[in-house]
Amino acid sequence: DPTSAVSPLEGAVSAPLGVAEGREVTVTARVRSNNPDALLQFHWTVLRGGTPFATGEDASLVFTPADDGVYAVTLVVTDRISGAAETFALSPA
Repeated sequence: DPTSAVSPLEGAVSAPLGVAEGREVTVTARVRSNNPDALLQFHWTVLRGGTPFATGEDASLVFTPADDGVYAVTLVVTDRISGAAETFALSPA
């Protein structure tokens, strides 16, 4: 039953809170796979007001907010061996 399957990828995304305009922000992924041969691929997207602001392909992403506002950060991690994918979102409340 695919609806009861446990995702082969698990992890978390972390970032500092209350970042000042013009200050560098680092968001970091800690993701692991239950597949010991996994080749993880990262794809970060940062949106500001629904508009793409920054992207990245590493386990961490560094960007500098150019203006005050809300920045939504999403990470999609894919295991290039099994094709498993998981999405992690970091959005302000």
